[in-house]
Amino acid sequence: MRSCRLVTLLSALALALTCAGCDGLGDGSDGAFPDAGPSDVRVDTVASTWPPQITVASDSQLATPAASVLSFFEGEVTIQLQDGSVDADTQIQMTRTIIRADGEDWVGYTFGDHGLPIDPRAELTLTAPLAWLPPGGTVDPTLGLYRISGLRLGDKLPTASDPVVSGGRFTIVVSFDAFDTFVLATK
Repeated sequence: MRSCRLVTLLSALALALTCAGCDGLGDGSDGAFPDAGPSDVRVDTVASTWPPQITVASDSQLATPAASVLSFFEGEVTIQLQDGSVDADTQIQMTRTIIRADGEDWVGYTFGDHGLPIDPRAELTLTAPLAWLPPGGTVDPTLGLYRISGLRLGDKLPTASDPVVSGGRFTIVVSFDAFDTFVLATK
């Protein structure tokens, strides 16, 4: 009987700790869990609706020749530019929407300055809800940001580090050399 109560108590504690928006154990923390390994999370294809319900939005930031960080959609996407990455002050427009490629829908991002080169390369960080992962997708080395080539998935942008999962969200960091169109995908 005692072991059943312990199992029930541990199950309730585990459930409480995994709830969305939970503030931890009342310690004033933000409820973020310790970082999980890259392959620790899989999206449930039965529970997920696809494509995800995202708000189509556009945002604009000024890129300058000096090193800077551009932040889009309240920090969902940040871009770290190095000195000289762009030649002149340039207004960078980014749109978030659902994009169809390879016959599937993906969460996608399009730059209004399509094709504008970046030299030296920039680093892009995307932090998004786990629900934006493709159904059945995992936070593992196949997850990435892929360029769009016509209506097909193109090259995967080089990752700067493994994806990280924390508090129901994941973060992926990539390196890129041109403002382009890309989607969050697994391949």
